[in-house]
Amino acid sequence: MADAVIIIEGKVDSGTLHTARFARKMNIPVWAIPGDPDNPQAGAANLLLQEGEAKALINKEFFLSTLNIKPKIIEKIIPSINPSKQCVSAPELDRTDPLINQFIQQNGRVTLDLLCDQLQKPVSELHKELLELELFGKIRKEGSEFVLLVF
Repeated sequence: MADAVIIIEGKVDSGTLHTARFARKMNIPVWAIPGDPDNPQAGAANLLLQEGEAKALINKEFFLSTLNIKPKIIEKIIPSINPSKQCVSAPELDRTDPLINQFIQQNGRVTLDLLCDQLQKPVSELHKELLELELFGKIRKEGSEFVLLVF
């Protein structure tokens, strides 16, 4: 039923690990978003990564290429995820959001370390927020930096 399973959050004693192991038994690739080691909600993803039972999801384009999904296909399914176009709807950005404010203060380019330090948020929480912004075409990942596509 699925081409891949992505583990975003889950405690080590939750059903998350069961889901991941069941997917692997069915030869469905398992991906996990690494999280803050001190956050219990990141425990399942981190354990799967540590045990080599999941690949780290840190780059959307690489993930999609492993599934042989072309950007044009994604565009037809969900037009707002087109990674080749810059988002032009600047009013949709909440400039009062502290995360967006960090991008603006840093001329549109930030690192995860900077965001963790400035916002005092765990990595797992920032990963979720950054992934959402990336999926909706507001930011993109360039090396170790995240780049705001709209000011």
